[in-house]
Amino acid sequence: MDDSIEINLRPRRQIAHRLLIQVALTNRAGLESLDRYTSEDEEARFDLVAWLIDARAVDELTRFERAVLEAPLGRLRVDDLDRLALSLEAAHPLAWSIELIESAPAPPEPVDGGEILAATPSPDDETGSFLNAIRLRSLDEIAAHREAAEIWFWRLEIERERRRSSGHDRQETEAAIAETAEEALAAGLIEATSDGDFRLFGQAVRDLAGEQLDFATLIAEARLIAFNWVCGYGASWEDVPLEVE
Repeated sequence: MDDSIEINLRPRRQIAHRLLIQVALTNRAGLESLDRYTSEDEEARFDLVAWLIDARAVDELTRFERAVLEAPLGRLRVDDLDRLALSLEAAHPLAWSIELIESAPAPPEPVDGGEILAATPSPDDETGSFLNAIRLRSLDEIAAHREAAEIWFWRLEIERERRRSSGHDRQETEAAIAETAEEALAAGLIEATSDGDFRLFGQAVRDLAGEQLDFATLIAEARLIAFNWVCGYGASWEDVPLEVE
């Protein structure tokens, strides 16, 4: 754990509420993807908000989230759907932090959504027993995984800089990557390296195709935001910082 960073974990019930919101958003995206909508589908969309009200999670909704949940089916923009597509990726650190799943949220590879959904109530399910049984992992354990999420995000972001640079600048960047990879491996923050680099999708990050890099960066960003929120950074989910001083 980095002792220079002050962490104040959010209450376990608040984390569970946020997880239920991510599940609701995932279900909203699923309804939107249907080829045609029926009155039953529209009722299911309406029931998502009712479910969050019953769970007393509705007050945690951001303005964007409330807007997309309340919008009639077929009215969401492509940009809205793109944001909803990362709902389960952000849910991974939340579900892990309250001991619902064992699989760690790093490296930033696509989540097993079935594992998370199987561990959480479905919309229309009663949530009282679920919320009462929630347990929170230790501060040290969560802090270590937050640090791993941060270092993965750094690695993917700096790869863009590496690809744009040349000569001495590129050499300096590659040296920093190799040094960080070695330190992160020794600290247990990453599981493996590949020729002095972080290993992702079975290869060195520097060898990822552009589409793979973009995809992994989105996942890493979603998970770092979730971990930073769990650790108390930002007044709300809507304004969680990526960089923590």
